Amino acid sequence: MGNFFSQKQPDCIFCTIIAELEKEGHEEAKNSKILCHNDDLALFSDYKPASKHHYLVVPRKHIGNPKTLNSEDHVQLIKDMVKFGKEYLEANENVELTKDVRFGFHWPPVISVDHLHLHVICPSSNLSYFHSVLFRENSWYFVSPEYLINRLLNQSN
Repeated sequence: MGNFFSQKQPDCIFCTIIAELEKEGHEEAKNSKILCHNDDLALFSDYKPASKHHYLVVPRKHIGNPKTLNSEDHVQLIKDMVKFGKEYLEANENVELTKDVRFGFHWPPVISVDHLHLHVICPSSNLSYFHSVLFRENSWYFVSPEYLINRLLNQSN
């Protein structure tokens, strides 16, 4: 996976959060915001949750927003991010929640952090009106992982 990652960006809040973990090696940092991680990905709570469970899955190395993805190699990254989010919900929350979850990426220009991040929101049926608009699936500003994968596969043809 590493060939399309760039170096950490000092002004990126997600790179800063991940750096907390990396200071401690692969052990969980006591004050870390990171709830779980592997060699490539980290998961932490969104600081402005849209529902009871709202997590972000991010690559541990800096990669730009979804529009910067441009090859079939990125398809596996997106699949891995979704799988990582699902596995966290199943292991730490409630398997039933995985039936009422919304996965997606904000699409520029509607993006607050220019570091690829997957929103994992559940229960999605409890979104307020404002949040249901902000996280509307396959709108011009919030896209599903499936949309992004299809875009990448069609781009490379």
